[in-house]
Amino acid sequence: MMGKFYKMISYSSCPINWKSVPDKFKDACFGSNFQYIDPKQVVKLDLKNDCEPYFPDFVDFERIPLISDRFKSILDDFGVDNLLYAKIELFHKPSGQSIECWLALPPRILCIDWSESEYNSQLGRFDKIVIAERFVGRYDIFKSADRNDKRLLVDNDIFVTEKLRKYIEDKQEELGIELDNLDFFELDE
Repeated sequence: MMGKFYKMISYSSCPINWKSVPDKFKDACFGSNFQYIDPKQVVKLDLKNDCEPYFPDFVDFERIPLISDRFKSILDDFGVDNLLYAKIELFHKPSGQSIECWLALPPRILCIDWSESEYNSQLGRFDKIVIAERFVGRYDIFKSADRNDKRLLVDNDIFVTEKLRKYIEDKQEELGIELDNLDFFELDE
């Protein structure tokens, strides 16, 4: 029996000043190129001046996935060991406040089952995404490395296994919390 997979969804974006994100850091995050990110170096980014100094538990900011300490704690408790973590400091100049969070960069793997997935060329998106479980291996969280022609594909999406999704939801209930700005969308089988 094939396992289910889910896309992690963040509904709102963290209001980061895009100009404060170093180009090398952007490029490394876009490609999940771990070798170009020093996990010991704190990356400092500016929040937009006209926003509140706030950070939700999960934001996928322009292909740069950021998580809170409490979300990282849940992933650590589960045993996720394939993410590249780096400390991020978000600075809000008008208030002088800093907020710490984590880059949580998943690896990219070849995982799309092209024979079962359905791409709508008129809309430039997938109507159906099917993950080939045989290529996922032991990863419970990952991004797709697949490209096909020049279509707008799923290169920004973060996928999780049903096992991890259930653990995150159960842990929230156990702790009496709700991770902010995080939801899951079930993929087709």
